[in-house]
Amino acid sequence: MMRLGAAPRDGFVAAGPRTIEIYEYVCPCGDGKVVRENDRTPGFREHDVRILCDKCREEWDFVGGLSVQEWRLEPKSNGDVS
Repeated sequence: MMRLGAAPRDGFVAAGPRTIEIYEYVCPCGDGKVVRENDRTPGFREHDVRILCDKCREEWDFVGGLSVQEWRLEPKSNGDVS
């Protein structure tokens, strides 16, 4: 996947310093993107990756068993396509 960019957002919350990293990648069809978000707020650390393209969301799925940082996409099998 080609990475489009990264945008860290820093701030401060009651729990301490807050950093949210957002990484954007071109989706397989090229018309949308895949976004990986790392929220590194102390005590509330969360990581998420999602497909922001209707076509690719229908045709692709994340490979199971990988961490958010190691994500990969694979074509859905014919039985999985809605």
